Amino acid sequence: MQKNEKVAFTMGLSVGVALISLVGVIVIGGLYVKSNGLSVAVDKKVENKEIAVKQNENVAVAKDTNTKTSLNSAKELNIAGEKVNGVWTRGDKDAPVTIVEFSDYQCPYCSRHHETMKQVMEAYPGKVKWEYKHFPLDSMHPYARIVAEGAECAGDQDKFWEYTDLLYANQKSINSEIVPQLATQLSLDMDDFTTCISSGKYKEKVASDLAEGQAKGVRGTPGNFVNDVELKGAVPFEQMKAAIDKELNK
Repeated sequence: MQKNEKVAFTMGLSVGVALISLVGVIVIGGLYVKSNGLSVAVDKKVENKEIAVKQNENVAVAKDTNTKTSLNSAKELNIAGEKVNGVWTRGDKDAPVTIVEFSDYQCPYCSRHHETMKQVMEAYPGKVKWEYKHFPLDSMHPYARIVAEGAECAGDQDKFWEYTDLLYANQKSINSEIVPQLATQLSLDMDDFTTCISSGKYKEKVASDLAEGQAKGVRGTPGNFVNDVELKGAVPFEQMKAAIDKELNK
């Protein structure tokens, strides 16, 4: 009897150990699976996060590229300009503020004002259009009219503003020889340029600008109109900025 009980006890103990071992394997296996599943989930989150970061970086790069492209296009337009309704302009032709300048290439105040206007165009991309019109003061500046015609002839080869910039940069050297000299410096087609000058193609254009300025009440240069509001003389940038901001805030 005791022997049978001992055998039964031993078998029961073995079965119990076996059951405990089996449960342990199941629990450990389950923990391993859960642990492994969590690891995969974390890895997946990290992977998704990395993908999201890369996508955001790509979007940022795309926006930056578009911004740079836009700025470069604006800068190129400000440098080269375009002719709108027979008038050479810089800036967006649909800008909310138009500054019409009546100027004389030999006027020292105009030379100073020219730099201010370039500063304006840099400060207000897309918001200001700059129209340049001629107002030669013949009694004071004997070469103002011919160099104005030269600038218009350079415009036939899309170099009006480059020619204008060079004229102001070399204002103290303006004489009867500077017209072809600057054309050569800008690599213009000299045959076409010389023909344009000698034919007097733009005499009427320069005279028309002068008459328009006189009709508007311009008596000296530079004469400016900010959305038709007169602003006399080579005013400092801050004063020009105030006039522009006033128009933009209307």
